[in-house]
Amino acid sequence: MYYIVISISALLFSLMFMFSEGFQKENGAGLNPTMLCTFYSAIFGLVLTLIVNKFQFNVSMFSFLVAIIYSVACVACNYYTIKALECGNLSTFTIFPMSGGLVLPFIFGLIIGEQFKVTRLICCILIMLSILLTVDFKSDSQNKTKSKKAIIYNMAVFLLNGSVGVISTLHQAGAQYNCVDSASFLMLSKIICIIIAGAFLIKAKCFRVSTKSLFYCGGNAAFNTLGNLLLLIALLHVPASVQFPIITGGTIVFSTVIDALRKVKVTKKQVLAAIVALCASCFMAF
Repeated sequence: MYYIVISISALLFSLMFMFSEGFQKENGAGLNPTMLCTFYSAIFGLVLTLIVNKFQFNVSMFSFLVAIIYSVACVACNYYTIKALECGNLSTFTIFPMSGGLVLPFIFGLIIGEQFKVTRLICCILIMLSILLTVDFKSDSQNKTKSKKAIIYNMAVFLLNGSVGVISTLHQAGAQYNCVDSASFLMLSKIICIIIAGAFLIKAKCFRVSTKSLFYCGGNAAFNTLGNLLLLIALLHVPASVQFPIITGGTIVFSTVIDALRKVKVTKKQVLAAIVALCASCFMAF
């Protein structure tokens, strides 16, 4: 059942990208638009989580401290994503967050005592291959994007995106420290994101967005919030070394299918990458 939950989570994250893309096309990809999207998406996400959790909200010192670290990592990851994309193109950038989101939680899961299986290692290797297939190295070379700054920013995204997965695992494994339920933890992180992004927007005097942009924020929040909630719930029952490879592989597969349905051009390499990712995820059944 929890493999199905993880798969649904991957689908929701894939659908979320459409709304993120829509917001960026409407407002640009600068720091101010990113903070606006973070601010309003967090508000929508907070309200949605409150409704889903029947307006129950719990707080503990452990969960509050972890939520601060989690939220700062999310906001910082968004910031360095912008900086990385300013120095390089999307095909180079993509490999770093996806690899970080796969490798770091997998290693952390083994460190905290999760069972090592050869099939899990094979799965990670195949998904890394799938990620590499999505990168257009020839295009990157022609555009000369592999500058020193680009490498630094991309490595920051690798570490931060992977850290988000590690922090989620850390919280869900902290029952002995009186951690709160998954929905309450998500609400805590949303509140902190609102405070961080709100403080930035107050300083920048930039809060106005169009109705269309609010729609994109709402869609982004709905899929992101529900996806993260399912992910946190599954972490209580499925090891991180299993869950995050499936999330990464599933996102590749669903994103490719969604692009095909939207009649966005899908290359042969992208189709091959999706097939490899699907095969890799199947290894987790053994």
